[in-house]
Amino acid sequence: ISDQAARLLEEGGEPDKAVRALMDAARRQGARGDQRGSTERYGRAFALALAKASLPPDVILELGLATGRAALPSLDLPLAEQALLRAVAEADAADNARAGAEARILLSRVHARQARMD
Repeated sequence: ISDQAARLLEEGGEPDKAVRALMDAARRQGARGDQRGSTERYGRAFALALAKASLPPDVILELGLATGRAALPSLDLPLAEQALLRAVAEADAADNARAGAEARILLSRVHARQARMD
């Protein structure tokens, strides 16, 4: 899906579909090795999900983890931190120990990278 198609979905009053479309596009880009493009699309999906979408908590959790996973190697540390903090909150609310542990481990890597960059 193109960015234009996601924008049309959003403008057409379907932000949930736009978020899901962006997530799918980000996954495909990541699978092709386009880390920067994947991170950008996950970032757009995450921002849209928080601003306008009414997605179920499990989708927000999945999106937070995926965004954090993509943003960490791209060194978009602020995005990774924001997404992973949300993933931790969603995992805790859902009593999902596995996802919470993964989010906390990734978050510790973000903080370690931030410390090295300071």
